[in-house]
Amino acid sequence: MLRIVATGATEHMHNQIFTKLASAISNGTEYEISFRARWVSGSRQLHTRLYFNRCANVNFIDRPEDVGTPSAPNSRAEVNIGPTYSGMKHSPVVPLEGEPTTVSIVASDPDGISSLTLFYSVNGGAFQTVAMGGGAGGLYSGQVPGQSSGARVQFYLTGADSTGATQTFPQEGPDSRAMYQVNDGLAATNGWQNFRIIMTAADSSFQHQSIQVMSNDRLGATIIDREGDIYYGCGVRLKSSQRGRANLNRVGYSVRFPSDGLYRGALDSVAIDRSESQSPGQRELLFDIMISNSGGVISRYYDFVKVLAPNSRLTGGGLLQMARYGDVFLDSQFDNGGDGQLYEYELIYYPTSEDGNGFKRPQPDSVTGARVSNLGDDPELYRWFFLNKNNREADNIAPIMAYNKHFSKSGASFDTGLEEIVDLDSWFRGMAYAVLSGAGDNAGSGSQHNGMYYARPDGRTTWTSVLPGEIPPHRSSPTANATSWQASPHAGASTSVSSTTLSPQRGTALTCQITRLTWHRWTRVRTGLASLTLLINAATTCSRRSITPSPPSILRSPRPRP
Repeated sequence: MLRIVATGATEHMHNQIFTKLASAISNGTEYEISFRARWVSGSRQLHTRLYFNRCANVNFIDRPEDVGTPSAPNSRAEVNIGPTYSGMKHSPVVPLEGEPTTVSIVASDPDGISSLTLFYSVNGGAFQTVAMGGGAGGLYSGQVPGQSSGARVQFYLTGADSTGATQTFPQEGPDSRAMYQVNDGLAATNGWQNFRIIMTAADSSFQHQSIQVMSNDRLGATIIDREGDIYYGCGVRLKSSQRGRANLNRVGYSVRFPSDGLYRGALDSVAIDRSESQSPGQRELLFDIMISNSGGVISRYYDFVKVLAPNSRLTGGGLLQMARYGDVFLDSQFDNGGDGQLYEYELIYYPTSEDGNGFKRPQPDSVTGARVSNLGDDPELYRWFFLNKNNREADNIAPIMAYNKHFSKSGASFDTGLEEIVDLDSWFRGMAYAVLSGAGDNAGSGSQHNGMYYARPDGRTTWTSVLPGEIPPHRSSPTANATSWQASPHAGASTSVSSTTLSPQRGTALTCQITRLTWHRWTRVRTGLASLTLLINAATTCSRRSITPSPPSILRSPRPRP
């Protein structure tokens, strides 16, 4: 019997269980795939397929209506679980070289506390112990001796009550990752906000192994925000494409926070984006500020930080991507926005080699994509090009299928029912920013990836909007982009940009005239503070409706933090 525990969603080529078959599969042949499975917890969806999405199917495993043992003890019942804990913290948050660090916690037990012991390990060495004293108001503390600059200290504690029952906190004990790092002198002191990701050296090294970089399984970490806020029990994975995760100039981090320790009290995850084309950079933030201040297009809240990374080669400037396209963001932009369906337009990157043990290596690779077009009635033909990013258990691919099918039409049939499928105002504004950013590798420039589509839960026929996606690499000059640009992001569409005309879709109904377009390059950019002067004067008219934005002349500072 094979017990499978999935910590996240599957992907087309990675984060899945696979095996090699004894003989090759032949296209055009009918096969029967059968297996036995029993649901234990979590999602009941199990996706099965042969290589390159052949014979693909979503299997729904039966799940009991009544789970557990209501009103009766279950197999995990304990007569005495030992002490319980709350409010663990260490101080100072970032100790100086040689400075002792105090770990404190509130412990309680109806049978009384007999003893508490603090365990700590320095730079992955053997755990040492310190007795924790105190007890007034249930507060106990122990002190870790001062350590050298940059040392990483991992700790946990074990307590016993008067009956001898014990309990460890964090519960994973030596496998937990409550940590701190002694000041290494790398923190920013010029106004940048610092974002420390503290992991063991072994975990960080493991994460960057060639056959591990594509794993979305998160490893334990402690996050220190702005040198003052501590978040224990976090999960960290690498963030980038298949071509970026093994590239230290491009790779970033995705951080998950525990439910009882949300980031700044609101967010269960954030991301750190370090890349700008093939090297580190954060100019993308300028466009987020532009979008945020112009109005009419939904925008994300990002901030500029200095990342103090577990891999020192990744320490430096980065974009702290907060909210992104999660429920917090969608609910703030649309009524019940989190109930809608979000899709990411993406290529399939597939490895072309493996190591000596048969494990796929991300590089070298090749890609395959799909234009926005009618791919048929099988949802599986859309699944890996339009990735479902939320409400996954609903497995609702119908809205993006309807969008694709409609954009395969032309003439009068394309005009008919268009506004039941597309929010034209939002679509044009999102597409305009994708073009005006100068990015040369997104859906707005004809690439078959780097685009976000959102189906609103408005109770009417589904409306699908183009959201501003990530500003990808291979950025071109905005002026050059606005005066000369040719692409076809949708099947059969004639797409062009010049100083006079933007025709992003087939059919005269969606011809959009840009009559004035003036770019003034940013006049000042200060380190750590994106201060941008950028004028965009665009009088936009469309044959179906008039869109006349009123852009600001000077972009202001970002909106307040959530």
